[in-house]
Amino acid sequence: MRNSELVKSIGYYFKRMIKISLNAVSVNLSDKKSFTGSIFDRFQGIDFLFPYCKNASILDLGACDGLVSYELARNGANIIHGFERDIDDVFFARRLFRDVPIETIFNEANFAVPPEVFFNRHKLNKKYDIVLFLGVYHHLKKDMDILELELLLKRLLEMTKTWFAIRTDLITECESIILSNNFKVAYDAPKIKEVGKLKIFKRN
Repeated sequence: MRNSELVKSIGYYFKRMIKISLNAVSVNLSDKKSFTGSIFDRFQGIDFLFPYCKNASILDLGACDGLVSYELARNGANIIHGFERDIDDVFFARRLFRDVPIETIFNEANFAVPPEVFFNRHKLNKKYDIVLFLGVYHHLKKDMDILELELLLKRLLEMTKTWFAIRTDLITECESIILSNNFKVAYDAPKIKEVGKLKIFKRN
């Protein structure tokens, strides 16, 4: 994404954020940040997926405030299912997408549980064209048994039709699992210290 396009996109987002905030009478939206780095950092490399978004289904695990998914919707995605542990971000994402004419679900979720518990609690599609796992892996490693975390990663890969995007500063730990599940590296973004390294994989 060119800088001018990114500034325009994020400018639109902030205008909408102000509008949403003014109308958020019944929702307590705190001003705390639930992510590291800046919004610009979080966008780094995501534009690689934009040409593949038309009519795509998206699973966003660790959706934060929905901004990344919103950009995928603006580029043609028509199903977005997002899950986030911070309830304020969930409320914000729901309001952000309130007038967007596509299928969306944004729910609060705890990922640091055995994978079967998470998937039994939440209704998901069997497959998604694009799965996002951004800024989550390294946090879960602190709270989960490593074998359960690997099972979660493998389950997400099974659910991925084509594109799997992961951002973490522990990318070397999980890349071998991804590659061994019939994926190849499609895009390797420059590392950004504040938000970790992004890699996008494509199913073989």
